[in-house]
Amino acid sequence: MKTLLYIIFIVLAGTGFSQTEKKVATPEDYREMAEDMCGCVNKYANKISHGMREAIIQAGMNPESMEVIIQEQVMKDPEQGMKDVEAITNLAEGMGKCGKNIDKKYKNLTLDADAAEVQQILLETMKSQKGCEFTYALMVIGQYGKSSEEQYYDEEYYDEEE
Repeated sequence: MKTLLYIIFIVLAGTGFSQTEKKVATPEDYREMAEDMCGCVNKYANKISHGMREAIIQAGMNPESMEVIIQEQVMKDPEQGMKDVEAITNLAEGMGKCGKNIDKKYKNLTLDADAAEVQQILLETMKSQKGCEFTYALMVIGQYGKSSEEQYYDEEYYDEEE
């Protein structure tokens, strides 16, 4: 399951919206960005079973238990579970395309925030937006994976010093 976290983190971290032109992003712009991202991700996630999508949404609400939640879903139907794992792996390519398309569409917006703040604004926007449950869960899991990874390396560093 670490692979899932890496894929999500790499794709989301690579979604760096351009910060160049004139128009300053408004809350409505962020809402539209979130809507576009969710629609795009949902399009590429269509090969993931409904059960696995629900498990990922559940894991987004409780990322500490993500591995257990996903494993339980895989064990319900191992054959479908393997198809889902493959579909999730392939989702990374689609999410990369989504990021590039959104970056291109919103390239004329100036974002008065750094990339981490933009992701947080989008996350908060997606949280209450219908149709964004799956993408929101992926982002939460990705952020959890990033923070867990940083904590792991910090602990590993201190363990080596002792």
